[in-house]
Amino acid sequence: FLTLFPAFLDFVPHYLAERDIVAGGSVDLVSRMKAMVAGTLNFLSWWVLAQVGLVAAGVFALAFTKNTWWPMLRSLQTRRWSAEAHLHVLWYVLFTAAFYLGGISPSQAVGAAYFSYLWPLLCLLAVHWSLVVLAPRWRNVAFTIYTVQLAVSCWQAARGSEYMVDLVPASWQYRMEHSALVVTNEGRRGYLPRMALHLPAELPLRVCSGKGLMTFDAIEVDTVACWLIPPGPEGSPSPFIGRMIGAGYADEVLRSETHELHYFTRPR
Repeated sequence: FLTLFPAFLDFVPHYLAERDIVAGGSVDLVSRMKAMVAGTLNFLSWWVLAQVGLVAAGVFALAFTKNTWWPMLRSLQTRRWSAEAHLHVLWYVLFTAAFYLGGISPSQAVGAAYFSYLWPLLCLLAVHWSLVVLAPRWRNVAFTIYTVQLAVSCWQAARGSEYMVDLVPASWQYRMEHSALVVTNEGRRGYLPRMALHLPAELPLRVCSGKGLMTFDAIEVDTVACWLIPPGPEGSPSPFIGRMIGAGYADEVLRSETHELHYFTRPR
């Protein structure tokens, strides 16, 4: 990897130097560990557990149909397992975890959207395990069962996905559409495009980093919709909010589980 992409060694220190500025502050190790555990549990949702459990039960049921446990375990020791395939998956897992816990990855870079690249690798491992464990006549049966339940699981996952529902409530959307300017510190690719999708094409949209909100002013317009990632429990409101209120704007605040909307209007 480093032979093909030597610039990666220069990217890491450069990214670390700008990370806190872009994110609006650093995230401590304990918070990152909690986020990684919560993201992993969220990633292993019920349909994934059902999927993995069904495949595992099918493989073991077929593998041990005509064998006792001990002879089967002894026979597995003599079969050819691919160490490279397992090390490849382990490398990706450790690489992702180390970069996140080490503070190199952004604070939001944990969860299903960032773990999903593991599924193709795990599918390849499942195929490899089936080739090693199962007799040839049972492989087609196992793959058929897996394909059927995968289709059902994917349909259920898409149905319940947070990305299939509107991100911005209708009342928020109305205020944003009828404002003179929209300001946000939400730059994540899974959120910003979904928010901006229904905004009028001529409506100005200002995307600021944490540092950008500290210096940006919008006191030249009458109405401003500010769609923000709220500060943490120990965080303080953005200085932008204080400056708008100090300039005489009325602040209407709407909150959801993930974002908040400040709708500023200049008194007539």
